[in-house]
Amino acid sequence: MKVIIIGAGRGSRLRPLTDDRPKCMLPVDGRPILQWILDAFGHYGLNDVVFVGGYRMASVQEYAPNLHFVLNDQWPHNNILASLFYAEEFMDEGFFCSYADTIITPALLAPFFDETSDITLSLDTSSNERYSQRPPQAHAPIEGTYIDGARVTQIDRVIGTSDAYGEFTGVTRFSAAGAQIFRDTYHNAKESYAGKPFQLSPSFETCYLIDMYREMLDADVPIGHAASRYSYLEIDTPEDYEIAQREWVHQLQK
Repeated sequence: MKVIIIGAGRGSRLRPLTDDRPKCMLPVDGRPILQWILDAFGHYGLNDVVFVGGYRMASVQEYAPNLHFVLNDQWPHNNILASLFYAEEFMDEGFFCSYADTIITPALLAPFFDETSDITLSLDTSSNERYSQRPPQAHAPIEGTYIDGARVTQIDRVIGTSDAYGEFTGVTRFSAAGAQIFRDTYHNAKESYAGKPFQLSPSFETCYLIDMYREMLDADVPIGHAASRYSYLEIDTPEDYEIAQREWVHQLQK
């Protein structure tokens, strides 16, 4: 199964740390964020990796030349969902996708192997504890996810601690059937919403991955979840980066 890593954006909220490199190349505890992601998937033999790049992609190509690279040449004007679909040709047989700017460990991926849904989202259920350690100036939205039993029922962008079951970590697994549903939903939405607001975003072109998941939930597409704790970090700001280096990384379950 292929792994598609979405890493085209600049990571502007982390400036000046990202002025000379993409966010995924920031070192945390001695290795770039990208290497944390590659190591987590590699632990399970998932080494067939596609990287969708844009901002300073050459630095990633130099670091990890064995990855398959796809260029999102419109990265200043689009967003995560559009970036992912630059790699649509690799989706046929099912795939994992992951954000490129989050630290994950093998413990995050382990629950996927007990989950049989065609579309499964990774959820971090320790997000409230971690979020409470952020200083007020570092508060940023998380992708809070709500469930009913084995199914996801709602995803929202929320700020601060919340009653969400967990935070979407950016990692999703699609079976071949799930990938086809995802692709069909995307193309139907693109035809209907091009140039228009879509779900939580001001335009379809700049929407997020969770906007498409919200669209599928509205259509009663079943989406499962794979929950873990302390196996994921999102680093959005310089303050986050400092806390991650000093505290968060040492709390991770390997």
